Amino acid sequence: MHTEKLISEYERLINDKNRPNSALEAKANYVFVKLLLGQDANVLFEELSSIITESQGVLDFSLDTISKIIMELAPQVEESNSFDKLFETIVAMTNNRKQEIISAKLLLTRGQQLVNQKPFKAVRYIGRAVFSLYKEESKEDFLLALFLIGHACENLDLLWASRGFYFNAFYIGFIDYMKYGRLSPVLVVSFTSMKMVELRLGRIPQLLAWHKMDNISCCLLFSVGYDTSKINKTENNMDLFDTILGMLFLRVPFEQLPKLSLLPDLLDKYQLYMASIALKYTLGYIDKSFFVGRNSNEIHQFMKDWYNQPAKDQITNVSTLGLHNIELLQSKILGCNIIIEADQKFPCIELSESILAALESFLATAPIDQIISVTPKVHIFVKYVASEKFKISYNKVGSQKYNIICSDFHKEEFCHAQHLTKRFILDFIVKLMAYILIFKDSKTQIKKMIEEDNVFARSLDFTG
Repeated sequence: MHTEKLISEYERLINDKNRPNSALEAKANYVFVKLLLGQDANVLFEELSSIITESQGVLDFSLDTISKIIMELAPQVEESNSFDKLFETIVAMTNNRKQEIISAKLLLTRGQQLVNQKPFKAVRYIGRAVFSLYKEESKEDFLLALFLIGHACENLDLLWASRGFYFNAFYIGFIDYMKYGRLSPVLVVSFTSMKMVELRLGRIPQLLAWHKMDNISCCLLFSVGYDTSKINKTENNMDLFDTILGMLFLRVPFEQLPKLSLLPDLLDKYQLYMASIALKYTLGYIDKSFFVGRNSNEIHQFMKDWYNQPAKDQITNVSTLGLHNIELLQSKILGCNIIIEADQKFPCIELSESILAALESFLATAPIDQIISVTPKVHIFVKYVASEKFKISYNKVGSQKYNIICSDFHKEEFCHAQHLTKRFILDFIVKLMAYILIFKDSKTQIKKMIEEDNVFARSLDFTG
């Protein structure tokens, strides 16, 4: 009975098409279960060889664990061509993975050295490294690579690309914690960086959500004995976030103020006291507990000086509350303003974020690649359509205007929808760039970007 239950559970995991990576892990583990149950060893060794070959590009597939099990079995295996083939497959795969990781770590180290002084080059080096580090045995370096390339993009004001890399660092780090109990410091700095990027984008609901998650992640690190003061002393600390968020609230348009009247209480609850003071002031209320001993002129001068702090150049003048039917998302790439008007309905916003992230990431090194834009503005409309099956498409409706339609999808369609969306984004940004860009030597430059810089993996696999 227990055996039947075990077999049934493995078959359920293996046939779960919405979780292909977990299915492959279960498939490999099930081989050893079948071996213990007395099934034909040669057939199983052949199956395991195929699974190991298939595992390339699967992050949580532990080749090292399988190798150790195989080596434990080796003395008990009689002469077997299938086992020999399996052994050689493991040796070749291990050797290739080790060489890839060594080269990738060199690129990562070089990129880390340049991330602040020469972020264009840092993006190029780390972009070449990141996919080669996408392995279980180099996961910590992979997370670091995602964070560093996000930081380099943020230094270049490519905020959507930066957000995509930070989000993937958070997501993979969080899954690793939930699955294995391993807590990476990169997870915490990714939370902090995400809320700072959302702050610069002016998206108030998102930045508050990430701030709450950031506080939780710091508590997690503290619970396992990590010195969180090492993180809090970075430039993206809470005081900086609180103060700049206050500057954003000082810029809230008058017509949005009635919708924010209850927010100061939430800000106080989140210990964002400076932001609360700024919002109260914008709403017409002066927090006298903060301004003790100051007259009216001094208070107004203080708020004026706060409004004009140098950080004003790092934030938008248009904040987003997420209360309208349409949300505006913007980016400026090579002097071209990309404006997206997206329906406030899943997955329109998410698709728009990914398109902007892919464009920014693809063109992150364009200034040093001698690529220029010849179009001042592109306008994209992302509209939701109801459909029984997942639908996504676009058409050009003007000189530089595009309509995109997309629908929601069922849980069973997740992997298929994800695959179609990735192909769609690739096709769309390639067509778009053909209209708005000029290359000095298009054939040579594009070949280099694809073959040497791995630009498609960089721009399509980590959009958020």
